[in-house]
Amino acid sequence: MREVLAAHGGDIFKTIGDAFCVRFQTARQAVEAAVAIQQALHAEDWPAETPIRVRMGIHAGPAESRDDDFFGSTLNRTARIMGAGHGSQVLASAEVESRVSGLSLPFTFQTLGVHRLRDLQRSSEIFQVNVPGLAADFPPIRTMESMPSNLPQFLGAFVGRQREMARLREEFGQNRLVTIVGPGGCGKTRISVEFAAERLDSFPGGVWIIELAKLQTEEELSVALCEAMNLRVGPEDSPDRALQSQLSGGRTLLLLDNCEHMLDAVARWTERALRQFSTVRVLSTSREPIGINGEAVFRLSSLGLPDENATKLSDIIATESVRMFLDRVAAVSPDFVPVDAHARSIAQICLRLDGIPLALELAASRVRAMPLDALVDRLDDRFKVLTGGSRTALPKHQTLKALIEWSHELLEDDAKILFRRLAVFAGGWRIEEAERVSDFDPWDTLDHLTKLVDRSLVVFDEQRYRFLETIREYALLKLRESGEEEEVAQRHAQAFVQLSEEAEPHLSTPEANLWMNTLDQERKNLHKAVETLVAQPDGQRQAMAMVGRLIWFWDVRAHWSESVALLERSITAYGDGPPCPELLGALRAWGLLSLNLRRFTSAIEIFERNRQVAIDLGDPLADGRAIHNLGLAHMRRGEDLAAAKRLFEEAIPIMEAQSDSVGLCRAYSNLALTSTDLGDLDAATALYGKSLKLSKEVGDERSAAIALNNLGTLQLSRGDVLGAIGSHRQALEIRLRINETSGIAASKHNLAQSLLHQSRLDEAAELLAEAWAIRREASEIEAQIDLLESYAFLALAQGRAELGCNLIGCAEEQRSEHGIRRHAVDQSDMDHLLSLAREAAPEDMDEWIAAGRKWTLAVDPRPYFIVEGTDEGVEEPLGTC
Repeated sequence: MREVLAAHGGDIFKTIGDAFCVRFQTARQAVEAAVAIQQALHAEDWPAETPIRVRMGIHAGPAESRDDDFFGSTLNRTARIMGAGHGSQVLASAEVESRVSGLSLPFTFQTLGVHRLRDLQRSSEIFQVNVPGLAADFPPIRTMESMPSNLPQFLGAFVGRQREMARLREEFGQNRLVTIVGPGGCGKTRISVEFAAERLDSFPGGVWIIELAKLQTEEELSVALCEAMNLRVGPEDSPDRALQSQLSGGRTLLLLDNCEHMLDAVARWTERALRQFSTVRVLSTSREPIGINGEAVFRLSSLGLPDENATKLSDIIATESVRMFLDRVAAVSPDFVPVDAHARSIAQICLRLDGIPLALELAASRVRAMPLDALVDRLDDRFKVLTGGSRTALPKHQTLKALIEWSHELLEDDAKILFRRLAVFAGGWRIEEAERVSDFDPWDTLDHLTKLVDRSLVVFDEQRYRFLETIREYALLKLRESGEEEEVAQRHAQAFVQLSEEAEPHLSTPEANLWMNTLDQERKNLHKAVETLVAQPDGQRQAMAMVGRLIWFWDVRAHWSESVALLERSITAYGDGPPCPELLGALRAWGLLSLNLRRFTSAIEIFERNRQVAIDLGDPLADGRAIHNLGLAHMRRGEDLAAAKRLFEEAIPIMEAQSDSVGLCRAYSNLALTSTDLGDLDAATALYGKSLKLSKEVGDERSAAIALNNLGTLQLSRGDVLGAIGSHRQALEIRLRINETSGIAASKHNLAQSLLHQSRLDEAAELLAEAWAIRREASEIEAQIDLLESYAFLALAQGRAELGCNLIGCAEEQRSEHGIRRHAVDQSDMDHLLSLAREAAPEDMDEWIAAGRKWTLAVDPRPYFIVEGTDEGVEEPLGTC
């Protein structure tokens, strides 16, 4: 078969079991290949009892591909056509017949009529390919019409869900009752019907769907099933008795759709049916489990979501939610042609609607009368925008609001109260915070929360809970209607004040990483708590305290911009209030984090105010730290290193008197860095030793990493390459252990720089790429410029003089443009770099450096040094950006 397929231009792109999936350039090639295979199989001398018979399906249409594979409606319909046939039979769609039938060929097309295949969309004409000398008499093809069923026909394509279908097959193979559970509108009915259609062959007794939305009792369920199966119930008969003879026959699949409002009745009826009829299987859909023995619960989530930063259509087109949205848009607005300019808006629509299929359908219906960007803007009021569903749909499926109201109205009163109060959370919550906000007894909170999870209104992800954004918007409406929004917001704010108090003592200990992970998950809630507190005159001190006490979290995880904004907002709201410890801590944090953003002048002003508040409060420890931080700001600005050195030397005795071990570790290290810049390398080496010794004694791993990092840089400048590699490796190990994002990047960069001096180019390139990824994401300009210089070193070491000179020019121009000085300890590296460039390109160096000055930090050097599968870099120039 492979030889024949190849000879006719067939490309086998996938095999599934003993099935071949083949692509052809023309319909004629496909039909000729199928005919040739059937002729070869017929001519083979098979054993009489075991002849090989192969069925084939052919369809023509647009090919959708991703990662050397194909997906989409063309492939799905081809599979359905093949599945309708019998051994030795070749079936083709009308699209194939129209392309081939007019040609003079040694085979003919025989129409088998219009049939509805198991993709549950449109009916279409199916043809049989007849070849002289081969069988042409086959049983009726297996289509929806030939099998007992009342499954509905859908107009839109069934998009994605391959993984879910595979999991559902596995569950159904092991259990007689499977309940598909998920939030409203997530596609439970559609996947259940698609799955049931796949199994028609397996149920000679039929596949029957019963819509329960308008039913209430077990008796009504029996009546509805009789109607679905066209069973006549006589005046002296009963629905149950009529069902008994039908269900006692062949294997039957019952699909009970939308069970959530009558779970008790469904549970009793289903349990009785499964016990009484061994040939019956049940597939149900509900927003919570039915709750009987033997039930397998299959949780269905929303469709896959695109990358929120995508800028090209090709980046998102394979995503399930995007494919469905565009399919529905094409149905209602055929003239709409998606292009790259639409990518961001399409991604935002899918993300903000949580990939909920019904919400996407309602949004798609608006595209015929509204630009995409306007639709995105109006999603803030999504319950007014997303209306106008199908007139034939159930009322709960005609608007987005009605969809959620259906589930909400099934809740008990206390569960409704908790549901609306949980809307105060931003980005999810833990059980501890839910208990603080709910105002219920903790056990009652857990009980109601469990019900909300069971009913698919709340999502539980391991240790955290969250709303889908659309459901949260509805819960917020209910919270505002209740009149208790302000009270609940205050409880929410106090919950996160308490979390900050619990976390602070652990942020400089070996267990800091666990607490920082928790704080990272709660960042949106921390922001919301600050918003609540600063709006209250008696809450502003709490806001300053909460943000200030988390300084090491903000710093280590490089959340600089957002934390500075929170600090500025809370301190500004406090205004001219009297000096207080909360203001003291907030000013310290504000200044230190501003330094990371290179706001040196602002930081100096903040630290001067910080020192005055410390003096007013009579706090010598805070005063010593403020003096040290003033020195740090002067050192980072680089305009007056003597002043920085003087301030460090003034702060150290105060810190020693106050036994401020953590502060001393940093002070020794910063004084050493200043001494290096002033040329006193011996003093710097001794100070790093003191900092490292003290940090190990008190268990301050972050200070130890800082000292090791700076010591390694000093060692490299003095020619001790092995010592530098050892110091940077130790620093990196610590930073990886405490998950210090910015520090990890610094240590990887510095280790790479040391390895370059040993010509270990591959190792250095890998480390530089990892460091660049972190610095680029955090928009750390100074660090990116430093990395460009290291990349220039790597390029020159690889013999790529032009690229190396270009990168030197880019780094120099960016350093000048942003006013970023080079530390004295780094100057020897730059002098060495320039000498290498001059040696490699004595005549062209200046020209190539000048060309590099036209580049910007938009350039990404990584692809030019690491090419997958080789040790060589890309030779093309980077060009201007």
